[in-house]
Amino acid sequence: MTSSLTSLRNPLGGEGGIPSLLSPVGVQVRGKKYGSEYQPSNLKRKRKHGFLARKRSFGGRKILKRRAMKGRWVLTH
Repeated sequence: MTSSLTSLRNPLGGEGGIPSLLSPVGVQVRGKKYGSEYQPSNLKRKRKHGFLARKRSFGGRKILKRRAMKGRWVLTH
């Protein structure tokens, strides 16, 4: 009887030609979850786009000047 069982055994780890669910063969992890990249932080936002960050650089001062000339109520974050 053992000869018939050994002939049904799959070398990949299953019985009767069906691979086992716990077998690592054939398991693929595909894709990436999108939409979890943005984790807002007020501190980082202010440091990057805030008034003091704009005042520090020449380009930032130009942005403030343009926005003020246009009449924006809010110049920066």
